[in-house]
Amino acid sequence: MKKILIISSLLLLANCLFAQQLPHFSQYFLNDFLINPAVAGSRPYFEGVSTHRYQWEGVTDAPRTYTLSVNGPSKNSKMGFGGYLFTDIVGPTRRTGFNLSYAYHLKINDQLKVSLGINAGVLQFMIDASKITLRDKNDAIISNGVQSELVPDAGFG
Repeated sequence: MKKILIISSLLLLANCLFAQQLPHFSQYFLNDFLINPAVAGSRPYFEGVSTHRYQWEGVTDAPRTYTLSVNGPSKNSKMGFGGYLFTDIVGPTRRTGFNLSYAYHLKINDQLKVSLGINAGVLQFMIDASKITLRDKNDAIISNGVQSELVPDAGFG
């Protein structure tokens, strides 16, 4: 009886779930700043990194992600600043954006420090309906043009 109640509850909750399309960074150790804004300025030098990722090479409209990031420390190394641009293309959809980051580094001892970071930016989500084959040609939800929406984006680490 308990199993049936749990399964029924999960099925009812499924109506109010929403998904999000996020870029996939499988090689994050090459550019950890993309994952965590607290990394900005954690090293004693400025760092500029460009990455690209092709998922499922050879498959038509497979996900492709491109990034360009820069981050570095302040003069006293207690703070870090940075930013990144990215575009993530999956079939007819494209997610493009930029984020600026600020981090504060608190030195515990010679070997250890704690970092806190925030980032904020803008995200543009686009869908090109001309790349979609519709079963119902008169679908009022998707037109034949490009639909786009700008939204704010923020994070912390």
